[in-house]
Amino acid sequence: MSKGNRGKNKLIICCWGGPGSGKTTANLALGAAFKTASYNLELNREYVKPWVWEGRAIQPGDQNYIFAKQSRVERMLMKEGVEVIITDSPMALSIMYARKYDPFDKDGASCKQMLAQHHDFCKKHGYKVEHYLIHRGNRAYNPAGRYQTESEAKNLDQNCIDLMGELNIKFQTAEKAGDILDDLRDKGYFTKEEIEEIKEKIRSQFE
Repeated sequence: MSKGNRGKNKLIICCWGGPGSGKTTANLALGAAFKTASYNLELNREYVKPWVWEGRAIQPGDQNYIFAKQSRVERMLMKEGVEVIITDSPMALSIMYARKYDPFDKDGASCKQMLAQHHDFCKKHGYKVEHYLIHRGNRAYNPAGRYQTESEAKNLDQNCIDLMGELNIKFQTAEKAGDILDDLRDKGYFTKEEIEEIKEKIRSQFE
């Protein structure tokens, strides 16, 4: 992903956490930073979000449909070779929500099967995936556009950690977008100079 290797190393950044933890805020900040630095980047936003605003309840079996819709967007972006894809709805989250909302798929088996196929697609197209748990901290909870209460949302934070452990997903905890940029630098996706350039260009948008 370093400028000398652009086109060779492609990246998907997955931000985890319960509703209201700060995933979308981190994603938008990261997206703005990469776009400002002229990277080919797209956000794969949570497909089901408009359902919440419509007052549409999730029904048994819907999670497979939601997975397919979310996956289709991500696969299309990979097929077109987008350098950086950022999502606030990692595909693996479908397993957690299937267990929550679908009494006929309590172990999330169907989503697990689709997830394995999605991972094969990622590998085939040369994408690496990095996972980040967004630390909620003392962030005020805004219930607008959410299915969950604050208590339920915080419980889902732990559910995310448990699921990543179950699936052997390695992750880092981040409080803000800058923490993610620094971790990507430390892992060799970008040089120190490139990260500083990205941060400087986004700062310049507010001067």
